[in-house]
Amino acid sequence: MSKLLHNLMNRAGISNEEAIEKKRQELAGAITRIVINETITEAKKRAKIRDEILAKKGEEPPKSA
Repeated sequence: MSKLLHNLMNRAGISNEEAIEKKRQELAGAITRIVINETITEAKKRAKIRDEILAKKGEEPPKSA
């Protein structure tokens, strides 16, 4: 934000802190969702590989929850 706009907002008593905090929270939520989705995807890939290995050995894969 420009210095002039910042000064004008301060003089008018307008604060952008709430909007900044809201954006930080939204970004943190988005990052959390990305991490969780990547983790689930990786776990599914590993489970598939495990199941394929067990099938080759003639064993039953564990039942999923």
